[in-house]
Amino acid sequence: MRIFIDSEEFRCWPIRVKRKEGVRCVDVYEAIYKTLQHRLTDDDVRTFGEARIQRCWNYCLQRCIDSPGLPEYNKQRGIRRVDLLRGRRFFRGLVQSGDDWILHLDDYSGSSRH
Repeated sequence: MRIFIDSEEFRCWPIRVKRKEGVRCVDVYEAIYKTLQHRLTDDDVRTFGEARIQRCWNYCLQRCIDSPGLPEYNKQRGIRRVDLLRGRRFFRGLVQSGDDWILHLDDYSGSSRH
């Protein structure tokens, strides 16, 4: 199973979900989480540019504050792929598109819309 985020600019982060016995919901959520919590790679920096990454630092700080547990520890871990989504951290659903799936995300202000 291959999932892409609903914005063309993030197609460079395909989310791959595999399980020999069949894919479960938990497998999908775990794959999404692991992909978006990944540290930025050199390719990510080249693709998005240092200036954009710096502009996303406030989203990183907000994510660290919102995370349960240890905000300072999370800050020390640094910016992650999820931070480049600029606050779009809320799951809105998956829609099949041919053989692939599209992951729809939203920010907190739109999370209550249906």
